Amino acid sequence: MRDLARMAGVSAITVSRALSPDGAAAVKPATRTRIAQLAHKLDFRLNRMARALGGGSTQTVALILPDVETKHFLASAYYTTVVMHALAVLKARQIDLKVHSVRTNAPVAVITDLLPQLVVDGLLVAGIDIYDNAPARAARGVPLVLLNCGAVPAVCVIDADNAAGGRLAVAHFLDHGHHALGMLCGPRTNRNARDRQHGYRAALQARGVPVRAAWFVHSGFGVREGYAATQRMLALRQRPTALFCANDELALGALSALRAHGLCCPRDLAIIGFDDMPTAQYAEPPLTTIAQPLEAMVRVALDNLLTLIAGATPPLRTVFPVALVERASVAKPLPATTHA
Repeated sequence: MRDLARMAGVSAITVSRALSPDGAAAVKPATRTRIAQLAHKLDFRLNRMARALGGGSTQTVALILPDVETKHFLASAYYTTVVMHALAVLKARQIDLKVHSVRTNAPVAVITDLLPQLVVDGLLVAGIDIYDNAPARAARGVPLVLLNCGAVPAVCVIDADNAAGGRLAVAHFLDHGHHALGMLCGPRTNRNARDRQHGYRAALQARGVPVRAAWFVHSGFGVREGYAATQRMLALRQRPTALFCANDELALGALSALRAHGLCCPRDLAIIGFDDMPTAQYAEPPLTTIAQPLEAMVRVALDNLLTLIAGATPPLRTVFPVALVERASVAKPLPATTHA
């Protein structure tokens, strides 16, 4: 940097500012151009780790994701989508992304232990159930934003209207003549799953539709778990005619279980998922699902994180609306619902 400053006829501080996104505006355009041309000629790059150790910005944020049922997060279409959207947003701003997956039984302790190793400007935590303001303490002053983690006091949160998704599913089933409604509820401990189930149950009760405990099955969030849960449902003498699934992967597992039993969706069982992952439109049949605007949610979460990093204050809570995407997995029920 000293050599480059000497060749450009400026100070080392000016070189540092000119070559960093957060400081370039303080340098005259002609000077920035001259420094950039010399830097290219010398193949010079700023050392972000050295800048961080010197108290400067690392131009790096960390994305913390849960291990999915003891598997790596990349086994989940939802989390790979979060990662890809985050990479796209940050690449446009010349900011690096570190991705870590953690066990979810003690997320705050994990954040506390992990933070000293990260050397980042801020943290985005996605899909990990957190119930109090302990994350803010765990972050130790490092800017923190939560995505789909539930409402947490004094922490910036981005969420979807999960309960509304449950209500939309009930309305769609009833519009198609279904009154025997079940649900693959996902994990009992997952706040998003619980909110989706709460909206679903509340809408059933409001419309006078019976809620049968046997038709609400809890499991993990994966395709395999959806397959096993649907098998249990199909073993019942009296089955539901329609099934709301707490995410699309559960719905894909349900479709597979139907095929394994020689049954057909939507003729034998109507199915609605949640998330509108890219795989939903290519399912057989194409999956009706509740879409959350995940790309926009990731973008706003990172916008808010960068606002915090810059020392400003974004909104504490942003809730995105969801929408039903109608495809081919819901139709009128068959007359008989009792099976030997």
